[in-house]
Amino acid sequence: MNAPIAQHIVTSYEEELAGLDESIRQMIQRTEHQLELSLKALEKGDLSQAKEAIDLDSLTDSHQMSLDGQGVRMIALRQPMGRDLRAVISTLRNAPQLERIGDYAANIAERVETLARLEHSFNLEQLLQMGAMLIKAIAKLREAHESEDVNAAISVWSGDEEVDELHNGIFSSLLAHMAAHPEQADSSAHLVCIARDMERIGDHLTDVAENIYYRVTGEVVRETRPKGDRTKSITLA
Repeated sequence: MNAPIAQHIVTSYEEELAGLDESIRQMIQRTEHQLELSLKALEKGDLSQAKEAIDLDSLTDSHQMSLDGQGVRMIALRQPMGRDLRAVISTLRNAPQLERIGDYAANIAERVETLARLEHSFNLEQLLQMGAMLIKAIAKLREAHESEDVNAAISVWSGDEEVDELHNGIFSSLLAHMAAHPEQADSSAHLVCIARDMERIGDHLTDVAENIYYRVTGEVVRETRPKGDRTKSITLA
């Protein structure tokens, strides 16, 4: 193979790899925006932001399918090795995690639309605090991906336990609120589901963090994943 052809092949390969990396970065960014819209809708009762978050979900789904195709073609036709292979594998693992985060963000927005028709007096402060933690975490993961910052990824991974603990407190508070205000049982149930959706987003962000760690180091996170969800055993008694 002559030098110009070889150089063209190498350049094309690098461009495809860079394109895949840019695509997953954009998906992280879009998912971050979708989550921000849902949480702002919850905070302000803004139905226009809720609708925008819901409408973005189809784009997130399409983005995942596109990334899957790009990644599979890259492996089949280019046969990347070493660090390049890890980058492709990490992308293929993270795309469905981000798609699920988008689904949960849309779920939250849809429940905000329902809550707008219902009476509720529950203090949303803890829910909004939990949402702020998730926004901070996904922003940190975006930066960790862009700069290959393992420490930032591990910081998000370790922080999931704090999200779980906050979820425990919200769940307990909502049980008490439903007991004190049975006439608001329907709105309280939707808030329980919103809190659960947020907790699941935290779990998926932890998966993304693990995949970034693998991409950079070539190793899996050896420590036991931090878990603090105790809602299965929380009662009013």
